[in-house]
Amino acid sequence: MRLERLEDNKIKFDITYKELQDKGVMENGTLGTTRMWHDFFEELMETATVELGVRWEEFVSIELISQNDEEITLIFTVESFGDETFMDEWLHDLPNGQIDKKKIWWQYENFEDLLSSITRLTHSSSSLYVYQNIYFLELTIDSPLSKKIIPLLEEYGIESNVTESMILEYGKLLCAENAIETLTKYFHRG
Repeated sequence: MRLERLEDNKIKFDITYKELQDKGVMENGTLGTTRMWHDFFEELMETATVELGVRWEEFVSIELISQNDEEITLIFTVESFGDETFMDEWLHDLPNGQIDKKKIWWQYENFEDLLSSITRLTHSSSSLYVYQNIYFLELTIDSPLSKKIIPLLEEYGIESNVTESMILEYGKLLCAENAIETLTKYFHRG
């Protein structure tokens, strides 16, 4: 495997098919599971952190740039969406600085997926419930940011198909407020 910094926010990885097989991501020409690829991508990000000092605090997009008989080339790009310029831009356009809030419910099949989902989120208005062995995260988000946050949530969970009233009435409240911060504090990986 070779890695190279293309720009401040872009890292190029050249990886042979043999390396993919050795890592268990590809077997007999067949791609592994989504979880295997996710773990492999995290390993690549860790390598870039150690060797190049890359910080992965924002959303990361991964592009397959070229493919030949011996190797693939992946480009990891750190996409920034939480900077002050972006925030100032949409706050400026709102009348009297009003921010439109949106409540969403997200569900996770297991606790590990929930923890993986929140690693790149910081959010003060969040609650956590469990109902029928499924975890439900309630978030109140700024509408302009929902287009950026929802793709992060979709990596590990789905938008809830259970009604809010059902969760509130029959679910068990695990964390009433600041659920993301509380989970990050006690279950931080790193």
